[in-house]
Amino acid sequence: MDWVFLSKLIPHFLYPLNLTFLLLILALLFFGFRKQKTAITFCLLSITILFVSALPQTPFYLIKNLERKFPTYLAADAPQADAILILGGALALPQYPRLDLELVGTSDRIRYAGQLYRAGKAGKIVIAGGNVFPQEGIRGEAYYIAKLLIEWGVPEADILFEEKSRNTYQNAFFTKPLLEQNNLDKVLLVTSATHMPRAFAVFKAQGIDVIAAPTDYLVTDNYNPKVFNWIPTAQALSGTTWILKEYLGWWYYRLRGYI
Repeated sequence: MDWVFLSKLIPHFLYPLNLTFLLLILALLFFGFRKQKTAITFCLLSITILFVSALPQTPFYLIKNLERKFPTYLAADAPQADAILILGGALALPQYPRLDLELVGTSDRIRYAGQLYRAGKAGKIVIAGGNVFPQEGIRGEAYYIAKLLIEWGVPEADILFEEKSRNTYQNAFFTKPLLEQNNLDKVLLVTSATHMPRAFAVFKAQGIDVIAAPTDYLVTDNYNPKVFNWIPTAQALSGTTWILKEYLGWWYYRLRGYI
């Protein structure tokens, strides 16, 4: 059984928009069976889920709760380690019509890792990340991250990578022997701040000595008039859906014994 495929598929039925549709379908069925009270209950529940998920305050608190669990460092102030470890999900692959890799929001991971390297915080950069699903003619993402770092001036000899992993658990599983073979004991783990709690727990469970070095923060201390917190938006709904993926991933990893 392809657990990675299932772990990507099942959450879609729990995301706010899809869950709302499912509840509305159930409401229609109960109306058809003349179960009016039950049908109305499902209608109200679906509207409530959609409304709460679309409020800007909902993703704000869900994201902030994850992002503030670890301290953040300027590269010059980060602790010393044997290696800097970047997790994949940090760029767009060179798939047609792209003729080369492209940067995305989470590419902050690559930039921050480069800053840590130039600050002398470790002598090696290790990259973990393949493709979730096979892509014809495309190598694992780690290969392209390495390519970008070399373009930015990091010596190829100081870069190690694995391109087989398809999720965070496999990042740790395939990285561990790579670290052991190169006598790299302590690593600065670089990933998005929202992803760090789960990633940190997974690497610790694998017996890897990691120091959290989060980046790619989404929630800041920016002030907005409070009235906007109570106006539903499509952007907020998208944010809630996106961050629920991380919470569901945490519980799935707990059930699977990965953390």
